[in-house]
Amino acid sequence: MENKLNINDALSFLKKYYVLFSDINNEKIYFLYRDNHILIRTPKASFKLNENDFLLLYKNTKFSFNNVNEISEIDVEKDKEYYSWKQ
Repeated sequence: MENKLNINDALSFLKKYYVLFSDINNEKIYFLYRDNHILIRTPKASFKLNENDFLLLYKNTKFSFNNVNEISEIDVEKDKEYYSWKQ
């Protein structure tokens, strides 16, 4: 499931080390926070921005992140069964 974030929420999530993405002009763009910069990866380029430039350039963008718990819940019983075969 995808969760939509505005620019201020996106910056907050980035600072908590979430990887965000957005579809811009039919391309998936990824955003990551490292060393006081936002790293941006597109299919054609990678670059980094300071926080102010990020807020200015992407102010009207909606960001998403994948909630790992919703993608793949671990089934404890299946996990036990699997590892019992390994012994």
